[in-house]
Amino acid sequence: DLGIPFKVVLVDSVSEVVDPSTGEVVKTIIPNVPGLLKCVAMARILESKKLSGAELKFVRKVFGIPAKKLAERIGVTPEHLSRCEADDRTLSIGAEKCLRISLFLDHFKAPKELSFGDDCSEEVKI
Repeated sequence: DLGIPFKVVLVDSVSEVVDPSTGEVVKTIIPNVPGLLKCVAMARILESKKLSGAELKFVRKVFGIPAKKLAERIGVTPEHLSRCEADDRTLSIGAEKCLRISLFLDHFKAPKELSFGDDCSEEVKI
């Protein structure tokens, strides 16, 4: 149990140790659990379906962001975020988009060939 609040199918992510005499699986090995959880969380963020409270809490915890800091980052009160994580409320469309974009930018590393480099003469406004 990895604590993921939704169904996940892992392909080529785990290995099993099998007892040769019985054919029974004696051990399942996940080489990089934190990395796997971050990949699962990022995949969920990139899916357009509305985040449930459990999914929101899972994603926040996997990326190690305190609730108060995340609430500030996406423009809601900590109390509202707590209610959203408890499924008593939902995030607005704007707050959820802000969450997704913020986490994506925090954890996505663009290849150097996509970088503008130091010779960019115009300021880019986002």
